[in-house]
Amino acid sequence: MASSPDVKKLSKNLAIVIEESKKRVVLGAMANLIQVTPVATGHARSNWVPTIDTPYAEVDGSQENVSHAAQAKGIIKIQGLGRARDLDGRFVAREVYITNNVPYIRDLNNGTSGQAPPGFVQTAVEQAGGEATGNF
Repeated sequence: MASSPDVKKLSKNLAIVIEESKKRVVLGAMANLIQVTPVATGHARSNWVPTIDTPYAEVDGSQENVSHAAQAKGIIKIQGLGRARDLDGRFVAREVYITNNVPYIRDLNNGTSGQAPPGFVQTAVEQAGGEATGNF
């Protein structure tokens, strides 16, 4: 049976692996989503926004004035994602989200644009999950 220090070390190492895997999946999914999202103005593509703890609830920019600000800020935060601790010093998992709130993203994902097949969102995320966890 493992001693308490061994269990604590294993727990810490597992928390590190989980958070790093989560980071790889989110960043991989973001890259895939940005690449495969159909483009007319770039508005839908620029509204894939990763966040930590709370989903992004806004639409960034407009079709006439495309903005990448929220997306860039979210990517930077995900790149810096580390282990969080609770008040007792225990590692806690942080929830991560990728949202796109443009009103027509579901239509695009249903295949209304000839630029991407139906279900491109699910495919992009599944591919990122497979790529990020391929070493396990």
